[in-house]
Amino acid sequence: MQGALALALPLIKGQSLNISPVHGNRLLWESTDTEGIWFSCEINLNSWDIISTSDPLKASKLIEIIRMAAILNPRFLIHDQGYKVQSNLEFSKEWGWGSSSTLYTNIANWAEIDPFTLYFALENGSGYDIACAHAKQAVLYQLRGKDPVYQEIDFNPPFRANLAFIYSGKKQDTRTSILEFRSEISKHTTESEQITQITKEIADSRKLNDFLYFLKEHEKIISSLLGMKMIQEAEFGDFEGITKSLGAWGGDFLLAASNNGIEYIRQYFQNKGLNIIYGFDQIIRHDGNNNAK
Repeated sequence: MQGALALALPLIKGQSLNISPVHGNRLLWESTDTEGIWFSCEINLNSWDIISTSDPLKASKLIEIIRMAAILNPRFLIHDQGYKVQSNLEFSKEWGWGSSSTLYTNIANWAEIDPFTLYFALENGSGYDIACAHAKQAVLYQLRGKDPVYQEIDFNPPFRANLAFIYSGKKQDTRTSILEFRSEISKHTTESEQITQITKEIADSRKLNDFLYFLKEHEKIISSLLGMKMIQEAEFGDFEGITKSLGAWGGDFLLAASNNGIEYIRQYFQNKGLNIIYGFDQIIRHDGNNNAK
């Protein structure tokens, strides 16, 4: 959000949007994840009133997104037509795997508008996960002013068998984290430049020890900026390797890297009661991984 270069890794699992016509100018919406239906609503498309819903706040946010899509494309939803929409997550909604950004992207595709334009009309984040929603492999992403600039790169490190992604069990509200970040941090040009260089080094790393070193340097800078302890210092001091917070610090998933290999990583975190653990090739979308969706 301060213009530093970021390395983002799109995931194999994603979100689909299935749309079918129904009678009446209404929207019937249903959201599911691996646990089943977690949200539903019926909206009057003439008045934008909520007819019924399982969650008024989520329904209001959905209306906000769809109305903005209709503003950006005046031809969207102009016919006297209703729709039944099923939004299907291939993972738990609690995991922080870009469920909001893929929803923005799917609605933008439905409305035939640019997903970045839709996202930035309503949100204050960096938009990197919008880029991930389109990408087939790793992305180097940067905000230059208000403009997103990104390119796909081949990030398929030879040490990927030494990497794992672990769910911390703590859901982090990205929108809240963004507001806190913007309220506490002014423009830090020096730190942004340092992080940009570190990101390049991480992306180019071919030796695990180099990768570990730059991960730790990145954590140190973010820790200093946020005034928060690094997750390794706070929770995993005896881990033989590096643990790194991902996304909004303090929640969702973390990255663990160790010379001891993935079985050591699995055993360590299982002993901590953390059992949702993915290896790199199990979850990261990259060239050669043809099952990506």
